[in-house]
Amino acid sequence: MDLELYSAEEEPLGRLDCDEALLGSYPVADGCRVHVGPSCPFFPASHPKTKP
Repeated sequence: MDLELYSAEEEPLGRLDCDEALLGSYPVADGCRVHVGPSCPFFPASHPKTKP
C-alpha cells in the first residue's frame, strides 16, 4: 500500500514511506489529505482495461 500526503491545495507534499515515522514528522496541516493506493496496479476482471 502506498501513502501520499497532499496539501489543501492538492499539491503533493510527499510519500509517507517510513514505517517507523510518526505522522507528526511529516508536514501535515489543516486541510491536508492522505491518499491510500495499492503498491501495484490491480484491475478487477470487470474493469475496462482488462477487456481485449
